[in-house]
Amino acid sequence: MINNFEKNISGEVTVIQTNKRLDANVSDIYKQRIKNLIDQGKINIVLDMSKTEFMDSCGLACIVSRIAKIRSLNGDLRLSAVGAQVNKVLEITNLDKILSCYDNNEDAINSFKL
Repeated sequence: MINNFEKNISGEVTVIQTNKRLDANVSDIYKQRIKNLIDQGKINIVLDMSKTEFMDSCGLACIVSRIAKIRSLNGDLRLSAVGAQVNKVLEITNLDKILSCYDNNEDAINSFKL
């Protein structure tokens, strides 16, 4: 079950709290949620990964599948509070070079410079 929340910060940045696991069981739900935000014109998104202890290839695909669309609209999807396991997955796949990761939500939100 997904017990996450979305909150708008200054109407410009949307923060999505992810669960303990971002894997095949929930990746389609997150993918749809992010798509819905894009459809609403919310293209500056932070995924708060502070509670996420595990991410598999499906979770990774969920994130990657939306980046091109968001960036084509001059927005971005950024990660905050990435844990060791998730960071390892990003490093192994070299996505740590493509995705912007921040220590906390405040830094991620402020990085948008809106």
